Amino acid sequence: MVFNVMNDGAIADGNTDNSKLENVFIKACQSEGRNLMLIPRGTYMLGPIVLKGPCKGQVEIQIIGTLKALTNKVSTINVNHWITFQYIDRLVLRGGGKLDGQGASAWDDNYCSKNPNCKALPISLRFDFVTNSRIAHLTSINSKNAHVNVFACKDMKFDQIHIIAPKDSPNTDGIHIGSSNNIQILDSTIATGDDCVSMSPGSKNINIRNVTCGPGHGISVGSLGGGPNEEDVSGLTVTNCTFIGTQNGLRVKTWARSYASNVFNLIFEDIIMDNVNNPIIIDQQYCPSRNCEKGDSQVQIRDVKYRNIRGTSSSKVAVAFECSKGKPCENIELNNINLTYHGAEGVVASSCSNAKGIANACISEVGLGNTVFNVMEDGAIADGKSDNSKVFENAFNKACQSEGKNIVLIPQGTYMLRPIVLEGPCKGQVEFQIIGTLQAPTDKASTINVDHWITFQYIDQLILGGGGKLDGQGPSAWDDNTCSKDPNCKSLPISLRFDFVTNSKITSLTSINSKSAHINIFGSKGIEFHYIHIIAPEDSPNTDGIHIGSSSNIEITDSTIATGDDCVSMSPGSKNINIRNVICGPGHGTSVGSLGGGPNEEDVSGLTVTNCTFIGTQNGLRVKTWAKPYPGNVFNLTFEDIIMENVNNPIIIDQQYCPSRKCEKGDSQVQIHDVKYRNIRGTSSSKLAVAFDCSKSKPCEKIELNEINLIYHGVEGPVASSCVNAKGIANGLQQPQSCI
Repeated sequence: MVFNVMNDGAIADGNTDNSKLENVFIKACQSEGRNLMLIPRGTYMLGPIVLKGPCKGQVEIQIIGTLKALTNKVSTINVNHWITFQYIDRLVLRGGGKLDGQGASAWDDNYCSKNPNCKALPISLRFDFVTNSRIAHLTSINSKNAHVNVFACKDMKFDQIHIIAPKDSPNTDGIHIGSSNNIQILDSTIATGDDCVSMSPGSKNINIRNVTCGPGHGISVGSLGGGPNEEDVSGLTVTNCTFIGTQNGLRVKTWARSYASNVFNLIFEDIIMDNVNNPIIIDQQYCPSRNCEKGDSQVQIRDVKYRNIRGTSSSKVAVAFECSKGKPCENIELNNINLTYHGAEGVVASSCSNAKGIANACISEVGLGNTVFNVMEDGAIADGKSDNSKVFENAFNKACQSEGKNIVLIPQGTYMLRPIVLEGPCKGQVEFQIIGTLQAPTDKASTINVDHWITFQYIDQLILGGGGKLDGQGPSAWDDNTCSKDPNCKSLPISLRFDFVTNSKITSLTSINSKSAHINIFGSKGIEFHYIHIIAPEDSPNTDGIHIGSSSNIEITDSTIATGDDCVSMSPGSKNINIRNVICGPGHGTSVGSLGGGPNEEDVSGLTVTNCTFIGTQNGLRVKTWAKPYPGNVFNLTFEDIIMENVNNPIIIDQQYCPSRKCEKGDSQVQIHDVKYRNIRGTSSSKLAVAFDCSKSKPCEKIELNEINLIYHGVEGPVASSCVNAKGIANGLQQPQSCI
């Protein structure tokens, strides 16, 4: 069932306290099966709240809007939480929304750097005794204390989490873990005032992968040894992460006069450091206030592996091991450590006290392969005005012509970029890390009759990510879009094109206000799109989210698309497309077509759309063909586990597609067959929730409707379906009553 908080009296004005949202959660928690608590667009003020299980079924909470914390002292001082989840199994929390802790209202009350008895401030998001759960597609900004705290939890996955707070915000750890097991933090960006991720006693089997950290204090194990009977820390893996301008990189810290415990089986591998003060550090004399008791730490650190760590240090000592004299660090491995220092203090160095282990290429200059190409070092200007096209092209060409894995790094800042083509093939693997914002030009020469802004061509194993933003500056050009009236209208640039790209991964990027489509995929194979956020106004013309043509094995998962046209569209030659965990709306839904517009079109086949949500869209699941005499085939489509919220045409096949209503009338020759609709539920904004308008000469065949539960609350009467030239079967619940 779908529980929309607006139906329970929520007020999205940013001022009214909506803490009674607890009642909506309770209803979802006490219902059997899979239940969705929906928080639509808008800003919801919320006081401290505890959402507590156990639940009868699975609860999914989709936060589309913004939750805003209170700022009054009663809700701030000596309150240890803002939003807490407790004793829940199989929780899903996602939606692309934002949690605004309004920390600036309270940071002046935090004197913990001076007073160990300082007053507690609220942690934005707490998970206590939560198991087998997933937290995804959320942004937390300006927490008063830590952003996320995980305690006594097991088997939790955090992915596509964005955490943002100023560099000087006190104690605003990104994600803090304690007494928890099997925790994953993946594909996220954390920029805050304290540790990006910290692990206290009892943290076991923690996997951190593809995380960009900075500013902040890095990834920290500890501090440890502060009390008796502390649990061990073990089984930490940190891989493919990037640290930018952080105080530390990879840190293990213990108090000097400490109690006994153990830290072991830690792996740090494939890490990029960019201007990090202490890239690799073990500190067993940790003392943030410099008024600590001195002594010999009793925490035993062993079996720690540092492999393929590369980049730049902002201090001369890039590797520092200050271990305990009584409990020396043991089995430390340094393998392919490639760090440079460009300061005035001399050559990069390492320092080791009471550390035992082995080293291969402990400290070396950066050489060919595995190199970071920072566009700032090539002359990029992040002022939002200067043209950086040549700089970006040069950095890409150097990375492309280098062997091994090479990084093009675009740090924080705003970079104006004119239309550019980045073309392979490349000698090695190229990774593009966009941390900052790329901004398109607005002049007519770069806009009219230009089909692209940024194009990648003929590249294998491309990685494009970093958590940054592509701003197409669409409002400067949308008035020039006359395509609704003129079939020969002038083209506008697509923000991001992939032509003949293979075996690649695009992840953790936001595209806003494209002039035309946001992303276009042509002649490509084996591309994964994960954690993509696409945003444009509902009335922005032709701003498709992701358009696919003549491509195969394309995966789009865990993303949010809110735009003015199709969220995902598939033209001829789209084969084996997998769309999963995507939230669509506003927009025109997910569309196959339009098809049959010309001769010799390739077939469309092998589409799977699962676990997706459509909110306020014009269509949900659509197949559309022109009523023209050109043949084609569409087959093997599966739509399963779909939620519709106020969708105008939830399920539709339209073989008389005519957006201008001035098209030729005829009989479509596109054959549609083997299409499965399973477990589709929610609400329709029109009476006709299921509409199959198929070709008379090529009827739709083997259509399956299974467990369809769509409701209409309008004045036109009960929900209905309509079938023209459609053949198939219906099983299970059918609401509306099936016409198959």
